[in-house]
Amino acid sequence: MRKGILSLFLIASLSFTLSTSVFAENNSTPAMKNSAESLPSSYLLKYKGKFRSFDQVYAAFGQEVRPMTNAEKAKGEYAYSVQTPDELAALLSYMKDQKELAESQVQTVYMDKESRSLNTLTKSLNSRENIKTETFEENIYDNYLYWIKGYVTIDYVPRSGKITKTTSRSALLGVTYGHTWKPETPRISVLSDIKRQVIFEGVVTTNIVAGGIGEVISTDVSHTMIVQSVPTIEGPIKN
Repeated sequence: MRKGILSLFLIASLSFTLSTSVFAENNSTPAMKNSAESLPSSYLLKYKGKFRSFDQVYAAFGQEVRPMTNAEKAKGEYAYSVQTPDELAALLSYMKDQKELAESQVQTVYMDKESRSLNTLTKSLNSRENIKTETFEENIYDNYLYWIKGYVTIDYVPRSGKITKTTSRSALLGVTYGHTWKPETPRISVLSDIKRQVIFEGVVTTNIVAGGIGEVISTDVSHTMIVQSVPTIEGPIKN
């Protein structure tokens, strides 16, 4: 489903951008104003005729909003264009549900003993120190057209599974124009010798046009990711 929707928007915009917490690349992405019709119809039906003003909608959802700066207006990148308060309510409700879904999902990703990897991006082995490196990935926020992926890299001793080093980062991927991701430094906690917990937090800003006025809305994102190595020796794993 995501691939079909994403392909449609990629063809319409002729653009695919990537921004991460480590780097950002400038490009000539054209302005894009997606109408509220791109949202699931159930959201549009739910709020039809319920609001009379945009301010009323913002207040009802407790949504942070600010006017676009002159520089943002000049750039002309809008993620959504809504014409009525009801369409704005549908948009904010959809974004709220995506946020809550991301926050509610906590999954442990670990290496499988047979395949030796799960969600593994990179692998290296330093024979001198007998240290192996694995990188795991997981979506920490998903809006279908754009999403934020968290990456956790661990160095560990293969025989015992003991983790010696943990690093993490995050990236905004997909159709990113009109959106920015401002991450905080991930919080890494030691749960055991072979398990680490990483909490990703940050703010996604989205440029919208509401009734012809350019505005910026902010969404807090928080997601917990747990990674675990599996030692090569036989025996129970200590959690």
